[in-house]
Amino acid sequence: MGQVYQIDMAGGDVKDYVKRSESLLETSSQMNENDVGLKLIRPLVEMLGWDSYTDLQSEYSVRAGTTQLRIDYALLEESTPAVLIEAKGAAVSLNEDHREQLASYMRQTGVEWGLLTNGRSFQVLRLTSEGTTSMQDTLVEIQLEGMTQDWDIMNVLSKEMVVSGDAHQLADQLDTRKQGIRELQRNKDNLADQLTETLVEQAGDILQHEIEVEVTEFVDDLIQSLQAEPSDSEFPTTADEILDKVGTVLPGRKEEQRQKRAEIVLSLYKFLRKQERVDKDGMQQHLSNKRPNEFDKDEFERHWVNYVRDTLAELPRVEQPVRGATQIWRYVPPKLDEKISVGEIDEWILNLESIVAKDVESAARQRAMVQRAHDYLQENERATKDELEEVLPPYTAHYIDFEGFWSSCLKEAFNASDDLYKPTRSHQYWYYTGGNGEKSQLKLDVEIEDWVLKQDISGQDRTIQQRQSLLQFAYEYLQQVETAKRYGFEEYFRENIPGNTGQYRNFDGLWSYLIKDGLKQAPGVDVIQSGKSGPTTYEYRNTDSDNR
Repeated sequence: MGQVYQIDMAGGDVKDYVKRSESLLETSSQMNENDVGLKLIRPLVEMLGWDSYTDLQSEYSVRAGTTQLRIDYALLEESTPAVLIEAKGAAVSLNEDHREQLASYMRQTGVEWGLLTNGRSFQVLRLTSEGTTSMQDTLVEIQLEGMTQDWDIMNVLSKEMVVSGDAHQLADQLDTRKQGIRELQRNKDNLADQLTETLVEQAGDILQHEIEVEVTEFVDDLIQSLQAEPSDSEFPTTADEILDKVGTVLPGRKEEQRQKRAEIVLSLYKFLRKQERVDKDGMQQHLSNKRPNEFDKDEFERHWVNYVRDTLAELPRVEQPVRGATQIWRYVPPKLDEKISVGEIDEWILNLESIVAKDVESAARQRAMVQRAHDYLQENERATKDELEEVLPPYTAHYIDFEGFWSSCLKEAFNASDDLYKPTRSHQYWYYTGGNGEKSQLKLDVEIEDWVLKQDISGQDRTIQQRQSLLQFAYEYLQQVETAKRYGFEEYFRENIPGNTGQYRNFDGLWSYLIKDGLKQAPGVDVIQSGKSGPTTYEYRNTDSDNR
């Protein structure tokens, strides 16, 4: 990376900081953002050369236009903010919404540098300009456990480098590295072909197939390794690191045998990381391609049962299929994990019996998906299965596709919810009805009259109640305007209760199956038909015969 910048550690030591922070997080895994700031951020800024008493200001308040911003922390240089810091609780997974929150503060204040952290992960943001447009870029993400080896990169936020301007040079180096990786990714097929051609010329055509397989995997491994964050020590990249990760889970009488088995597991792990979803047969085919004389189906089965299955399940971000399910193994990359994660999980979701998983991480992701789907329904009031598939992260746990995940997890969870209406034959919408005392547009504040209660309205109990309230709502509108046609009712519904169609697919269904004939039974309503096919007019006349 060229020049490596060093700073005075201000009496601190990175290794001690990491060790102390890991101990704090282990004993207080639910540490809130105030404690993260006090116990983890303050010592960090001290190590970066800032004075936590004079340079660090908490709850930094600044006016941007007509908006008063209150930012968690600001590092000041001569009373001017030089770095903005956004803290999150230790149990919160950092995601795009958090980055955008910090980036918005940076854009509105014109501060070039930002740090987003939950005490476990540290994301450095930089504000750049292109013409008149300001853009932010996440320069790098450093994990706590890797901070020692990546301290020279973390220095981009040191007081010495920010004040002197040297931080720009280091940031430019990181940007150049990212651009180089993107070029490799775009041209990886051409690179593999060129490298294969060169090696075949040297070794002869008889080895062409083996060379093609090895070169393709080599190029993929190289790009995957370069794309990893500098401190991504979570992922094993050698057989020795596999052995360190899994310990005695990987059996073998001799160390040489364990080493060979670790190489096989490593090859499958790299393959799974690349594909993200692989079944058992796909893994057998991968090994057969790499070692055509060693791994026929029977031989693979022996290795699989003896050690491969259990060892692979121990590796980071691997989800093992549950017994009885289609044998889809999944690797969950960090970016997808960010999209899945949510802040808090509702208690009813934590108690769901439809969550089936081999490990706690998979169970947590499935609960987060249920929470995201429920939140979407709560915000939009209704959605079909297809709409939910479009808006949710592309995660289906150990199920083959979204259909399987929907049927076995999401749908079962929705059925257990107290605040959702399930679809009927006439439509495919799930409706949020406003649980926990919250008011929803699906619950209208109307008093149902006797004539409505006597109507023969189809549906489950809650659906019938909703449709009764909609018929009453239409009747009260007619009482206000005295004369109305279909389009008048539709416009009034759209303005006052948009999307509330009584679980019919749309207003056409609501009108045809409920309101059109229902109002004919209403007290004081006359129905006037204009010709055989002309529009129908509904008139309300105030009469003492109203049956309320």
